[in-house]
Amino acid sequence: MYTGSGGWRSDALYVPQPYNGESVTEVVVGVPGRDYDGPVINAEPIVP
Repeated sequence: MYTGSGGWRSDALYVPQPYNGESVTEVVVGVPGRDYDGPVINAEPIVP
């Protein structure tokens, strides 16, 4: 169960669990947010 202490991750989904004690499950998907400045591997360059 995720309590929200320590902040929210930008590479995770938070799924409500209404039938499990009204809890929230954190699912880390490993996809960075849109403001990620790090390297990108195997991606087409963005052409404006």
